Amino acid sequence: MPALTRGNASGPFASAGAVVGLCLAAALLTTFVKLAPPGLPSLAEASLDLRFLTAAAVLTLGCTFLFGLAPFASQRSRWFRPGLAVVQIALTLVLPLS
Repeated sequence: MPALTRGNASGPFASAGAVVGLCLAAALLTTFVKLAPPGLPSLAEASLDLRFLTAAAVLTLGCTFLFGLAPFASQRSRWFRPGLAVVQIALTLVLPLS
């Protein structure tokens, strides 16, 4: 099996991150439901929403392509890599706050 290189490492890492995130979400949801104080409305109905999981999967695939494969397709472009770095840093700072 060939070693992971810069060009083909984004897919497996994104997939592993998505699987770990899904497992973590399921485990934490169960834990929160068990540890919650009695009497919270609608807590028994809490579940992972299929629409949310689908949107997360689509975003994962899109980000994998954009941040993993697109820079290698446009190596001649001098503005693409610095611009991509700026977008990555901006998303890193903005997404946790929203």
